[in-house]
Amino acid sequence: MRKDSMKACCVTAILILLSLLAGCGGGGGGSSSGGSGGGGGPDIEVVPASYDFGTVTTGNTPAPLVVKINNNGSAALSVSGIALTDAVNFSLNVSGGSNPCNTASPTIAAGGTCTFEVTFQPQSNSSFNSGVAVNSNDSGTPISVVALSGVSSELTALEVVTNQIDKTDCPTGDITAYVSVLDQGGYPVAGLDAFDFDVNEFGDDTVTFSVATGSASLPAIAVTALMDYSTSITDSADTVGDMETGLVAFVNNLRNVDDAEVIKFATEYEVVQAFTSDKNALAAAITAAFDRGEFTLLWDSIYKAIEDTSLRANRRKAIIVITDGIDDDGSGGQLSTHSYDDVVALAQANGIPVFAIGIGSYAINVGLLGRLSDDTHGRFFEAQNSDNLTTIFQQLGSLLFENQYAIRYATGQLPGASGALQIDATDPATLITDSYNRNITVCP
Repeated sequence: MRKDSMKACCVTAILILLSLLAGCGGGGGGSSSGGSGGGGGPDIEVVPASYDFGTVTTGNTPAPLVVKINNNGSAALSVSGIALTDAVNFSLNVSGGSNPCNTASPTIAAGGTCTFEVTFQPQSNSSFNSGVAVNSNDSGTPISVVALSGVSSELTALEVVTNQIDKTDCPTGDITAYVSVLDQGGYPVAGLDAFDFDVNEFGDDTVTFSVATGSASLPAIAVTALMDYSTSITDSADTVGDMETGLVAFVNNLRNVDDAEVIKFATEYEVVQAFTSDKNALAAAITAAFDRGEFTLLWDSIYKAIEDTSLRANRRKAIIVITDGIDDDGSGGQLSTHSYDDVVALAQANGIPVFAIGIGSYAINVGLLGRLSDDTHGRFFEAQNSDNLTTIFQQLGSLLFENQYAIRYATGQLPGASGALQIDATDPATLITDSYNRNITVCP
């Protein structure tokens, strides 16, 4: 059965069950928004209509889903109940979000809103479909349902990426490779040590190396965050809000030694906050209003980010871009003067990985954003909807500030030699292995 059909069946079953439990007669279709139409009554809107927590691997917890109850009508909305159909694998917090309801039976004034949170807390490894229902006095939609889904799983796959090669100690010192190890849900795999890695330099698998990880051991990192404010993003206020909220949570995890820059772009770009470790300044820049046109100056903006980040000496480096991946002048052509190839060449020359997050109200150029991340040795994350951004930023923060691996080894090659550096990682509990090959030049 198709996934959307399963969700539809789930929602229907939830509606029937909750209708019986609530003793509601007549009406009550499965829409998350409705209203009494005219007549000056309350008009409920519950967003999002559905949410998939994705694959959650053992030991990890996704960010909670924030649900909004909006009253778009002209009379007070009386909510008589907020209930989960599965209160074992999901939990409800009526005091969560930016404007907490604080009760399962709030009264929301005309034009008002309140929020609550739902957390996915699976008690076994399985696929889960549930729902949270909001009962109200909106005669058009007395029951509004948010369909919920998620998968809990043991680790079944690894993804290893050598994000950055540090050769600052050349020609006499060691080389350091900064390596990500992620599971099938996109969560960093923590706790690996030197026994769980293999390093093969140009065919030589006798390389001596050490492994360091953890916030106390990883060197400082410089991160540039690029935020797309073209109409494909700004057409949805919720998307903008989720992008800003998720990024603020990310920069709040910066360590004292780290710093970040924020660039916003539409038809033009602007460095709204230069590199700083001041989290309050970064948060203010992230949430500040931005209006520089309707179109998308994507490649020029990323090119600027690479230029700025390359100047941060003696640091790990990363660029995060939140976008739909379409450079657009409004007529189907490219707006930027720089090309995709220009961006990749500059990133490769400076050893800077790009972590692309695909989001947008319309089509997302998944293939191009995935290729951008692959070509620069970063990673691509596709947000199913903007509510997924908080979990994605949570995963990125865990990776970059705590769970990346610094693999330091003594090269056996002469300066200027080129070849493939292969790094293997193995999960010791399951013996699942993945490897990553990257062409490097030794101490050029």
